[in-house]
Amino acid sequence: MPKPFVHLVGPPLDLTLDSRITGDKGRFVRSGCRPNAVLRPVLCPSDRAPETLSFGVFALRDLKANEEVVLGWEWDDGNAVHNLPALIESPYAFPPHQLHHFRNQMSNILHTLASTFTTCACGARARDCALTQMAAFV
Repeated sequence: MPKPFVHLVGPPLDLTLDSRITGDKGRFVRSGCRPNAVLRPVLCPSDRAPETLSFGVFALRDLKANEEVVLGWEWDDGNAVHNLPALIESPYAFPPHQLHHFRNQMSNILHTLASTFTTCACGARARDCALTQMAAFV
């Protein structure tokens, strides 16, 4: 489940960067369906140790001045969001119990994100936004 100020770094590191309490301006990077940046580990030389593991936000393209920096959502592999295109196109292809499960999962996602004031960088009116599509499906 995505959380504000928390970013996951997958294999081989498998760790979580949690800047809910402390961090620099990078903690205000938002999540969205159309990312323009990625989070990557970086080994930096250090006086205290041979190398220090840090993390950087890197643009996927040239960004305009004052353009919002957006990382992609970090959905678990088993998350219902991955079934969203098929659910919208042909919801009757799924058994009723599975539709109920997907609706519950998406409702919980939307409730959790709303309770932490997390919104998608796409904006509420974007038709191709996963959160907008979830809300329509639920």
